[in-house]
Amino acid sequence: MREIMTDKRALLGPVATVFGSEHTGAWRVQRPVVDSKRCNFCGECQKYCPVDVVEIRDDDGNRVLSINLSYCKGCSICVEICARHAMSMVPERTQP
Repeated sequence: MREIMTDKRALLGPVATVFGSEHTGAWRVQRPVVDSKRCNFCGECQKYCPVDVVEIRDDDGNRVLSINLSYCKGCSICVEICARHAMSMVPERTQP
């Protein structure tokens, strides 16, 4: 860690950022979709999602991966981390 000396002593080091859970609104330009046939529910997308919107749950004996699109920011981290390529990003709206 590096120190900065001013009238008060401060340490500079790693900074953790926690995103708020605000509704995304209309500014998201792309959103993730899941190919349930390729997904093996490993949980990597859930683990790396910065806003914690990916959920893996048991639905009547079937595992389901769902994404809460009300809060998803469209960052595509989940898509990039998926080793099985079970997720992809699609445009939020069609181009005129």
